[in-house]
Amino acid sequence: MIFSQTFLLTLSPFDPQTYLWSRYDFILRFGGPWTGTLTGLCDFFGGVFCTIIYSTYSRLLARGGWPLVFRAYAAMQVMAAVAIGSFCVMEARDPLKRSPLAAG
Repeated sequence: MIFSQTFLLTLSPFDPQTYLWSRYDFILRFGGPWTGTLTGLCDFFGGVFCTIIYSTYSRLLARGGWPLVFRAYAAMQVMAAVAIGSFCVMEARDPLKRSPLAAG
């Protein structure tokens, strides 16, 4: 039991939006008949973005050590929280009822 809680605690900072909001809920409503394509595109571009971001960590480590790496990571988490929070506020004000991609 302690292991699973510790494991969750150590992994949660790496993908906090998973615990706060599911990105697929919006994609399911927005995508309509193109939901599968949009989901794949989100996963693809998210993976490419993560690869680019994480590849810069070695340069940051060489330049400023672990404190610089952790500050950069903390800044990315704050930016992600602001983006997710902004989206949630906009979605709460005017929720998507029907896919704009659906025919008719």
